[in-house]
Amino acid sequence: LIDEVNASVAAFAEVQAAVDGDASGIVGSTLNAIIGLTFTPANETAYQTAIAEQASIIDVAALQVVIDEVDTQQDSISMEGSVVANEISGATVEFFSINDDGSIIDKLNIGGADVITDANGNYTAQIKPTDSRVLVVAKNGNYLDESTGLNVDMTNQSLRAVMDQASNSETLVITPLSEAVAQLAEGDFSQAKIAMLRQQIAQEFLGTNDPDLMDKLRPVDL
Repeated sequence: LIDEVNASVAAFAEVQAAVDGDASGIVGSTLNAIIGLTFTPANETAYQTAIAEQASIIDVAALQVVIDEVDTQQDSISMEGSVVANEISGATVEFFSINDDGSIIDKLNIGGADVITDANGNYTAQIKPTDSRVLVVAKNGNYLDESTGLNVDMTNQSLRAVMDQASNSETLVITPLSEAVAQLAEGDFSQAKIAMLRQQIAQEFLGTNDPDLMDKLRPVDL
């Protein structure tokens, strides 16, 4: 037991020495020697990068926080796309896993910073994967009305989109058509209902049986 404690102290000292410097020597055996620390061996390289970026790691609990944050990031998927009425800039984009009745299970966005669309309405988000239906909400922001030349303020307004699930990184474009699907669902967000509505909206407004044209491609790509 004494030897294990000594080895743990020595291993943690190695981690502290690598902070804000070269952490390439922090390998699985180093982390495994630290009593009470849990980690995923496959994420070793990401751990090294994260440790080197820290200003300090004062104790094992603080190291565990760094490890957990890396694990979350490594398990995430990347979503990118845009919010379109015209191009809505300054909108906050949030992802939620939901039940079939639309009730929220969990917020999927990873990290403390809000996901905000840029001047062209584009966004990139890291989210937790899920097999549940996903409700995506873009709220606030503003866009230029091409017909009037006036800026339209979207404060306290939102556009939504519904995804069957989020298991892989992909593109999602949030538009008035995707909002129509969410509205027509009327509280029934089951897989069958959403699939039917996507097909219906795509046929009615885009003249196609391919609903992916509605929210997988930006209008400029159509």
